Amino acid sequence: MKEEYIYNRYAIKDTIAAVATPVGKGGIGIVRLSGQKAIEIAASVFVSGSGLEVGQFDSHRMYYGHLVDPEKARVLDEGLLVVMRAPRSYTREDVVEIQLHGGPAVLNKALEMVTRRGARLAFAGEFTKRAFLNGRIDLTQAEAVAGLINARSARELEIQNRKLEGELGRQIDWLIENIQKIMVDLEADIEFNDQMESVVNEEEILDKIEGQILKRIKSLVTSYHNTRIYLEGIKVAITGLPNVGKSTLFNRLAQKEKAIVTEVPGTTRDLIEEFVVIEQVPFYLTDTAGIQETSDPVEKIGIERAEKAAREADLILMVIDRSNPQPAAAEKMKSRYKRKKIITVLNKSDLKKDNEVKQRPGDESAVAVSAKYGQGMERLKRAMVEFALGFLGSGEFDGLAPNLRQKTRLENAMNHMRDAAENIKAGAGYELVVIDLGNAVAELKTIVGKEDTDVILDDIFEKFCIGK
Repeated sequence: MKEEYIYNRYAIKDTIAAVATPVGKGGIGIVRLSGQKAIEIAASVFVSGSGLEVGQFDSHRMYYGHLVDPEKARVLDEGLLVVMRAPRSYTREDVVEIQLHGGPAVLNKALEMVTRRGARLAFAGEFTKRAFLNGRIDLTQAEAVAGLINARSARELEIQNRKLEGELGRQIDWLIENIQKIMVDLEADIEFNDQMESVVNEEEILDKIEGQILKRIKSLVTSYHNTRIYLEGIKVAITGLPNVGKSTLFNRLAQKEKAIVTEVPGTTRDLIEEFVVIEQVPFYLTDTAGIQETSDPVEKIGIERAEKAAREADLILMVIDRSNPQPAAAEKMKSRYKRKKIITVLNKSDLKKDNEVKQRPGDESAVAVSAKYGQGMERLKRAMVEFALGFLGSGEFDGLAPNLRQKTRLENAMNHMRDAAENIKAGAGYELVVIDLGNAVAELKTIVGKEDTDVILDDIFEKFCIGK
C-alpha cells in the first residue's frame, strides 16, 4: 500500500540527468539518466559497436560504443553504456549510465546533449529521492546513502551500511506495528464498552509499553549517544599563549602544512580547521590565535574567536612552551576553561629535557611532545583517543545508530509512550491513551517516511550531492 500511495502521490514523469562522478579530472566519468525517456534519450546520443540500438540492449549488461553529437554527426568520445530497466534499478525507473573518459569537457558536453534531447538536470539527491518515493528504500536507508558517501572512518562506514541494509527501518516498523496493536485493542474497547464487558488487560498493555516498546526506543536513543563521536567527531580546540607551537602541533596532527608557522608571535589570527581520523575516531581540529592582552583590533577578534572555539570544544589541547612555561599565565588560561576536559601539551620538549609527565585520560593532564620533530605525538594521540572513548561512556559500540533527526523523533515518541503509560496508571480514559499512542506512531512514521511533508524531504535530500 505504501509504495502505491507514494508513487501515485508524486506522479514522477520527467527524465532527469546528472554527472554521477566527482567534479574534476578522472579516468572515468559517468552520466546517469533516470525516467520514462532515459533509454530513448540515450539511444539518440550513443552508437553501439555491436550494431544494436540502445533499446535492444539487455538489462544490466555493458555495451561498448561511441558518444555521438546527433546534430553534428561527430564522435565525441568512446565508452560503455548500461541499461537498467525498471523496476530493477536504483530508482525503480528506467536508468541508463554512460561511462566516458572523466574530463570535465566531455562530461559537460554529454550532459548538454542529453538535456537538449529531453532530460532535465537533476536536483541534489534526486535519484535517491526517487528511490524513496518509488518505494525501493525507506527514509532511513535514503539518509544512510548520504552518510555512506560522506563516511570518513571505518566505524562510520559500518554504521551507515547497517542502516542501508534496512536494519533501523525494521526496528521502527516493529515499534509502529506493536503500538498500533495496542491502539486497536483500546479503540475496540472504546467502541463497544456499552455493549460488552471490557476485555482490556491493562497489566499486559503496560508490560508491552514499558517492558518492550519503551525499552527498545531507549536502546536506540542510547545507541545515538554511544556512537555520536563516530558520526560527528570530537571537537578539539588547540589553545595557548602566543608562539608556544600551536600551529606546528596542528600541522603535525593534520599531517599537512595548513597553518602558517613563523617565529613571530600572533601569526595565527583566524580559526583554521581540519578533520583527522586517529584509530578510527574522527576529530575536528581547530587551530586558534594565541591568547594574550592586546590593543590590536584584528588580534582581538582572533582571540575572541579562539575563546569561543574553546568553549564549544569537547576537548582542549592546552599548549605550553616547555622551555618557557610561564606558569602564572598558563594557570590563568586554564581557569577560564575549568569545566572543560583539558590535555596539557608540554611542547618544545626538544629544547629542555625534563622528567616525563604521566597522563591520565580524561583528567587535566600533561603530555610532553616536540611538535616540530614529532616526538611524543603517539602518546598525545593515544591520550586523545582514550578521552574520546571515555567521552563515549560505558556503552559499547553499536553499529545501529540513528542520526540526530531520527534520535529527536525517537525521543518525542518515547515521551508520548510515557504519557500513555502514566494515563493508564492514573485511570484516565482510553481516549487519552489512544491519542498518546497515535502521537508516538506519527513520530515514528516520520523516521521511515511513512508520514512526511515536502519540507522534511527537501531538507534531507538537498544535503546530497548532485547525481546521487
